[in-house]
Amino acid sequence: MNKIKVSLNRTDQPGGQTADGGTDHILYETRHFNAHGDFTHRSLNINSPHLKDALRRIIGEYPGVSFRTENVRLHAPYRCLFHYLEELRRELEEQRSIKHLEFLVEFIEEEFKEVRFEAGNYLPEGLVSYESLWTILKPGTIILQNSHGHQHALSLVRADYHHQPLEQVVLTLAYVDYNGKGFGVANSKVTLHAFEGLEKITELPAYPLIYHPRHKVVRRTLIARGRRFETFVGRHYAEYKDIGLGNVVDGHRRQYHINGRVIIDADTYSRFNPTRFDYSDYTSDLSDYEDDCPAADKPSERPPPPSTHRGGLTDAQCLITHYLLPGFSMCKKTWVEVFTDTLAPIDWNHAALEELAIPVSKKALMTTLVEAHIKSAANTSGFDDVIPGKGRGHVFILHGPPGVGKTLTVEAIAEQTRRPLYTLSAGELGSTPQDLATTLQPILELTTIWKAILLLEEADVFLEPRSPGEVQRNMLFSTFLKFLDGYKGIIFMTTNRVAVIDEAIKSRAHVVLEYPELGPHERHGVWEAMLMREGNSSFAVLENAALHELATRERIDGRMIRNVVVGARGLGERRGKRDGAGLEEVAAMLEGMGVHAAQAAGASGKEKKSRREKWSGLSVVSGKDGKQVVDNEIWTPLWFDEISKRALEGEWVGVEFSRFEKPV
Repeated sequence: MNKIKVSLNRTDQPGGQTADGGTDHILYETRHFNAHGDFTHRSLNINSPHLKDALRRIIGEYPGVSFRTENVRLHAPYRCLFHYLEELRRELEEQRSIKHLEFLVEFIEEEFKEVRFEAGNYLPEGLVSYESLWTILKPGTIILQNSHGHQHALSLVRADYHHQPLEQVVLTLAYVDYNGKGFGVANSKVTLHAFEGLEKITELPAYPLIYHPRHKVVRRTLIARGRRFETFVGRHYAEYKDIGLGNVVDGHRRQYHINGRVIIDADTYSRFNPTRFDYSDYTSDLSDYEDDCPAADKPSERPPPPSTHRGGLTDAQCLITHYLLPGFSMCKKTWVEVFTDTLAPIDWNHAALEELAIPVSKKALMTTLVEAHIKSAANTSGFDDVIPGKGRGHVFILHGPPGVGKTLTVEAIAEQTRRPLYTLSAGELGSTPQDLATTLQPILELTTIWKAILLLEEADVFLEPRSPGEVQRNMLFSTFLKFLDGYKGIIFMTTNRVAVIDEAIKSRAHVVLEYPELGPHERHGVWEAMLMREGNSSFAVLENAALHELATRERIDGRMIRNVVVGARGLGERRGKRDGAGLEEVAAMLEGMGVHAAQAAGASGKEKKSRREKWSGLSVVSGKDGKQVVDNEIWTPLWFDEISKRALEGEWVGVEFSRFEKPV
């Protein structure tokens, strides 16, 4: 068999090659011209059976080319031959008797002489030109990409040069993902735009991992992250403080700043967000990614891929696992994708239940009922109402004035039982039966799936007794009852206003708990707990007598106590107190929150003067010559609300305060 034959052929003529087809030659190259005699392209037929066998074994499949067909034809530039030149050389060293292979290697070396020279000059320096990008983009190469500040690896499927509308190379990349049913491979695309001259490879939007200066360390790190990704199969509740990626809006993904808890649940995510997994590009066949050794080292016949990966992913598969996990943000109440790197286990606060200022017996009752419901949730043969499927949920109603611990009770029980807590207000559910059905149905479904505790705050509209004249509200109420009857989870409803609860709701409730206003004993406990939570470094030691005086004198609720403590800490830091904030800062915050505003407004002239002295140094506005002047309105220090002007009317306006030397 002769070595090579070159023919000239017009592409507008049938056949595409000479009559003999060059079958008596190892290689047969055709140069194609159009009807006007202009050169268009070259093609190469590989006729040698020995070469076909070698290429089929070494290369196998290549984008746009098949070496498993009887007729093997390549179109210039013959990039697949260049990409596998080293593998062909190794094959030649092992089997020197194959003369046809030796000739093919010589042909490739001559064909790409200039390309190899350029690569030898620039690639060792980490540089590449746009025209020679393809030389480092061999299919199967591990590509490194940085997205939203997180590195991740993908396997290159193919690289295509596009000339319209812009010069660019489009990379098709594969990665391992989990869609809630099993592991599989999905595709994504990255565009490398044309550039002039030489570019650092590591500054490209995506580039081969091998060119990273610490590629071995990066590889180990990404494999470890892939192992971590694998542990989040199923449903998991985790802490998260990072960016969450939402839906695509105007070509960009919406970003949420999350500092709270998330539920990782690919199965439920895919049902509520069917476009998350592009099933046209998703396959459960991971056999091509079971190892990342060179193609020449792979067996010619691969075993069929396992249907499931109970034994775990391989290192090569872990290397290219997705860097994002699908989940739900409990604080943002939306579906997001979160970074695997920044998920953390939850540090449960079991002390929260002990800090509650309610009777121990009531704590024990609610905790016991919640835990019993969680244990029996999986028991489908459990107790039902007369109608199957009804009455499986647990309903708790907590009512009382603001700041007495209703919400804290639910939060503490969720912490104690280690359950997710889904919080929403009645206003979020809409004002019509249609809005209520649309909004509430998916929430009840999610909380049931996750065995979460549902907290419905400000639920007055669903708790107050109905009246015949309120048709719209009665319809809303009836719709809510229908959902409540079918709910199989745990729901807490809280309200500040209801004195009388509708009998229909009361009959469905397991516990109806009234929270009275905090007494001195309860307030003392709240003061003590809040101060201890801030820590000794933030507050000077307050004697028990001082706490008792605060609890007895100041009739404020627990939420206000928390605000006073947090504000006093900031005020102490601003004043530079080494021992932390003390009673002076606490008193200043009580004044700043307007606790004594009513008393000040109706005080005598002597009392007003006393009040004025107490305001001194608390409220600050920059004045002339470094003085602090109150003029027309007065502001509390730092970030707090404006003090009521009613307390500062009359002779208060224009009074100079100069205790603070530092202007705000």
